[in-house]
Amino acid sequence: MRWYRSLRNFIRDATAEMKKVIWPTSEELKAHTSLVLFVLVVVATWFGILGWALHYVALKINLYGP
Repeated sequence: MRWYRSLRNFIRDATAEMKKVIWPTSEELKAHTSLVLFVLVVVATWFGILGWALHYVALKINLYGP
């Protein structure tokens, strides 16, 4: 029954910690989600351009063979 006590203590402690959480407001959530999506688009674009440029350079120096 030792595992039962450990599980019970874990659930009690987790519940106590969840009560301490300060949840974001709807406006904060929208703002942060927009920021994450914007950064995602910027990083994806950057990697796309970088991949295209490296591919172009590899083609120009004939890295892939004849």
